[in-house]
This record gives sequence, C-alpha cells and structure tokens, in this order.
Amino acid sequence: MRRITVNERHTSTTALNVSVAFKLTICRFTNSSLLLIILHSDTCKTWFDGGQLVYEATVLIILMAITDPIVYLINPAGIIKAIKIYIEKGKDDEC
Repeated sequence: MRRITVNERHTSTTALNVSVAFKLTICRFTNSSLLLIILHSDTCKTWFDGGQLVYEATVLIILMAITDPIVYLINPAGIIKAIKIYIEKGKDDEC
C-alpha cells in the first residue's frame, strides 16, 4: 500500500502516512465487513440465526484482534531479514 501512496507525491511525511492509513482502513473494511454482507445477501432474514452472518462477523473480529498483535510480536519481516544477513555472511566465509 505504501508503494502506491508514494507515487501520489505528498507534501509531507504526515500526509503520506494519513493517506496510507486511510487506504488501509478502506481495504480492511471492505475485506471484513462488506464481503460478509455480500456473501450472506441471499439469506437476509437469517443473519441472526446460529452460524450465520453475526457469528461469522464476531469470529472475524476476534481473529483480527488476535492476529495483528501476534504478527507484530513475531515480526516475520525482521526474521527474513536476519536470515538473509546470515546467509550473506556465510557466503563471505566460503570465499
């Protein structure tokens, strides 16, 4: 998302960050809320029955609340970077 926003030529870093945050909010809302409503549009009268839209929305909200902090703590980008650095250092030793 940041790559797309950089091409907009913002006047400040704050404006760039606001643009990224806005786009991420719209994308997340579309993926989480609108998609569920579209998928359950044919069963409008049973949204509140067990296992329908309300249940799936609740599960989605809980998963989103749990996965974001876990990904932040694990930091996969940092792990990948450390592995790449380790591999590059290993190549220097072989020469």
